[in-house]
Amino acid sequence: MPGNLWTVAVILLGLSPTVRAKQAPPYVTPQGLALSPDGKWMLHVEETGIRLLRVEDRRSPVCVDGASLPGHGSDGVFLSVGNRLYAAAVDGLGLSVFSIQDGKLELVSRLAISKDNIHGPESIHLVGTTCYLACRLSGLGIVDLSAPVAPKLISMTRSTNFARKPWAAGNHVFLADSRGLTVMDVEDATKPRIVGFLKTPDIATDVTIHGDLAVVGCGKNWLLSVNVSVPERPKEIGRFRGRIVWYGSYFFDCVVVDKTLHVGFAEGGYLRIDISNPSQPKWVSEYHVRRKSDPDRTVFDNMFTRAIVIDDDLAYLGDKGYIEVVDISHPANVIHVSRIKTEFPSNKSISK
Repeated sequence: MPGNLWTVAVILLGLSPTVRAKQAPPYVTPQGLALSPDGKWMLHVEETGIRLLRVEDRRSPVCVDGASLPGHGSDGVFLSVGNRLYAAAVDGLGLSVFSIQDGKLELVSRLAISKDNIHGPESIHLVGTTCYLACRLSGLGIVDLSAPVAPKLISMTRSTNFARKPWAAGNHVFLADSRGLTVMDVEDATKPRIVGFLKTPDIATDVTIHGDLAVVGCGKNWLLSVNVSVPERPKEIGRFRGRIVWYGSYFFDCVVVDKTLHVGFAEGGYLRIDISNPSQPKWVSEYHVRRKSDPDRTVFDNMFTRAIVIDDDLAYLGDKGYIEVVDISHPANVIHVSRIKTEFPSNKSISK
């Protein structure tokens, strides 16, 4: 079986490969896009590494530094400890922590988690200094980052399937894990336990929690509204399905602001959904990246928008090599603002 098809089979069926490659090419890999608490910095983590952007002009951030990662980068967050700002990035093999000072990234620690990216971390959710990792076939990893120079792995717990995205709320972590939404009780972080599960109509790729509402993004452009007021019994209350451009379309990253759901989706765009009534999500507007040479057709410059950040009237859409900035101040009319190329400094790397 060709390598790419084998990777697809592993993800879809939850198989463990007979022969492990140190880092097989990812089939569908998310990205990390984050805005620092003070709004001055932006973080972009993608397959070839981590980038730091300065946000003096919100409509046109500037890439100022970057570094490669041992594996395919797939997610990242900002972390504040004391008076210092750090960035934590995952890459399929482990967790790398960088200090940020004067616009420079400096590697301060590296936590190796797996020798292959089938069992390593894909995405991250941070609460305080506790880091929750979706580690594919290994499940949920919990890491203490209270000392960024010495991260500690607290526990690793298998989930029901292929863990793609975590979200921690209270004493529970909600995992989008390929076949559905798995709920884990993490009151004792050393011994997480599965307490609930909800099957989804296709591969679960993303989850975000807003109060008692969970929004689960899935393959084939499905979005599910789920009531999680009783975490042990997640209950589907509504569905939304976007148009499908190609088989396997994914909702990668969702952000809830008030009663609006902002979505980054696989065909390279932005989708706005009204969830004031979660049982009946309603389409509001949609934006696609089009080639300038063919403005009247939906022809995508890039097949994936894999990360999204909302900052008031602007949405930042992250993909390989660039960040698209769009104005969302008028809900029904999303307007292109700028496209920022995230240059990769080739002289910086982490030894493997």
